[in-house]
Amino acid sequence: MLSQLAVPASTQPSSASNRAAISWGIGVGIIQAATPLVFWWLDSSTVYALGLAVIAAIYIGFAVSDGRVRIIAVESGVAFAFVLVVPPRLPERRGCWSPASSATG
Repeated sequence: MLSQLAVPASTQPSSASNRAAISWGIGVGIIQAATPLVFWWLDSSTVYALGLAVIAAIYIGFAVSDGRVRIIAVESGVAFAFVLVVPPRLPERRGCWSPASSATG
C-alpha cells in the first residue's frame, strides 16, 4: 500500500526572507564593528574580546534551549577555548582589572 506525503510547493526560502537575513547580518556587523567607538575609553581589542564572550554566552544559551547534551558540551567547549585564547591577546594595562593593581594596594 502506498502512502502519500504532503510535499511543500517550494523548499527554497523566498528571496524576501533572504534579503531580510542579509540586511540583519549587515546591520549587526556594522554595529559590532562600531563598538570600539561606543566604548572609547577601552582598547579596541578589549572591546572585541568582550564581544566574543557575549557571543559565546548567547550560543551556550541556544544550546541549552535546544536541550541536547552533546550540543551543550560542544558549545561550552568552544566558549572555554575563547577563555583560554583571548586573555593572552589582550593588551597589558594598569587598572582595576590587572593583577598588578591589586598587588600594589
